[in-house]
Amino acid sequence: MLHKSLIDKIHIRSGGAYEDSKGSVYPLHMHDHWELVYYRRGEVVTTIDGMKYEVHPGVIMLTPPGEAHTDYGATACSNFFIGLDIDADPQQVSRRFLDDGQNAIRDCCQAIVNELNHHNAYRSEMLRCFEDQLLILIERAHQAEQEDEHHIITTRQMIAYMPEHLSEPIRIQDIAAAHHSAVSTMRDWFYKLYDCSPQQYLSKLRFDQARELIGSSDLKLAAVARTCGFDSISHLSRAIKKRTGMSPGALRKQLQNA
Repeated sequence: MLHKSLIDKIHIRSGGAYEDSKGSVYPLHMHDHWELVYYRRGEVVTTIDGMKYEVHPGVIMLTPPGEAHTDYGATACSNFFIGLDIDADPQQVSRRFLDDGQNAIRDCCQAIVNELNHHNAYRSEMLRCFEDQLLILIERAHQAEQEDEHHIITTRQMIAYMPEHLSEPIRIQDIAAAHHSAVSTMRDWFYKLYDCSPQQYLSKLRFDQARELIGSSDLKLAAVARTCGFDSISHLSRAIKKRTGMSPGALRKQLQNA
């Protein structure tokens, strides 16, 4: 990931706007400087140093010097391209990142291109301001990317944690605390990744394990309830009835005779 300690300064060398039709192929090429491309419109498949990326509006691709790249327009498309001098390790910089909800990087690129295309007074001073702004916006975008990656990893750790503690009377707040997360943050990321709340996910895990034990074993319902973390046989029965429309006994008969 890009980190501010790796980049002290950037310098704008060139820039412009580009658009093309569906099915267009931009020739394979490389530069002696970094290139930032902001995709404004359309769906594009870009290839950088042999790696393919599917991009859409709001995606930014950052290509180091000496890496060959090309674009294929899956639809009509347009972008801004900015040539930059950056002092950074290419292995530490993400190739792909996203603009924020206010399209701040898009607006900055638009302003840079406009300034490059006109010889206004104080042009050099204005470009230096844009260099500082662009550096901060790139830093913010990568920071947001790191935070998202952290939350995704934490959510997957919670998913792995649940089956291991299913027989325990665990609560969602206990799982969140065990992973140093707020319950509200946990809930947000479960909806983003799994389209359900943590409680709904946990309840389904309990039901799935109970169904498996009812269908594949002769365990008494009290033991099934205990193993799957239900408070009582009646709690287990209500959960089975809600999801299947059958009592645990009827479900066992159906599964074992199937």
